[in-house]
Amino acid sequence: MKRNRRILSLFLALLFAAACIPAHADENAGWELAFAMLERETGYTRDQLTPGQILEGGGIWNFSVFINSHAEDEDGMLLCEMATTGNPLSITGPEKIALDTQLENALKSCFRQDDCYARLADVTARWQPRLAVLSSDEKQSIWPAYRKVIEIGIVHPDEGSLACPEALRAALNGTAALLGWPADIADLYCLIISAYYVSGGSPVWFFYFEQHSYFEKEYESDEAMDRYQQLLDRAFAKVGEEAPYSFGILVDAVTGELKEAPMLDYIPVRFNYLDFLIRTDEAIASIE
Repeated sequence: MKRNRRILSLFLALLFAAACIPAHADENAGWELAFAMLERETGYTRDQLTPGQILEGGGIWNFSVFINSHAEDEDGMLLCEMATTGNPLSITGPEKIALDTQLENALKSCFRQDDCYARLADVTARWQPRLAVLSSDEKQSIWPAYRKVIEIGIVHPDEGSLACPEALRAALNGTAALLGWPADIADLYCLIISAYYVSGGSPVWFFYFEQHSYFEKEYESDEAMDRYQQLLDRAFAKVGEEAPYSFGILVDAVTGELKEAPMLDYIPVRFNYLDFLIRTDEAIASIE
């Protein structure tokens, strides 16, 4: 709530400033002054910060920046006011964030990354001891699905197990062979989550895929999404099936063989994107 008020305050300040913007306002010049001021006042250099918004009005620059590497219990945001001469007027933040938001941010920073499995292993190593000492009330403040991701015990791959690229190929090939799916299935979906952990006494690789979306630069236009949907529909029409919205695959980490049939979800979606990873009863029941 407090963070929302900060963002609202910045929005109102920027909105007010926008009404006063002169035609000659130069954002580039503003950012040059802003980064120089922040380095003098905070010690953060330009490469340590990500710019947010900046607007000038009434002889004042209002802007926000995000600290690239910040403490896990902070939001990493600085809200600033600066005279057009480059003199600081106010710098506020970063502010502390709630425990549930901390874990949410940590997990979401892993997803959609090529090394998601390694990032998740690192997050698990940090958070397992933290969760172990929380009170019951503190644990209840964290969304159960996020807690379950940590409790699964995701680790870095053991020696003797397939590397992630090899396991991924095996998972996709096994799925295509079992379900009769197109061989180029990897090009039709986006890999969101990869994870390595022990299940049923043996190491496994887990992979979760979703259809591409507007959030990806390559598909951010209506035209691009229309082309993609047509390509997806044609590919699955050839095998006489509806294209799933998402699917999760679990394979043996040593042999690459499917541990079970893939979990599938269709539009309208039934499952949260984490349900396949944490293996809710409903998700397991969906396996055909």
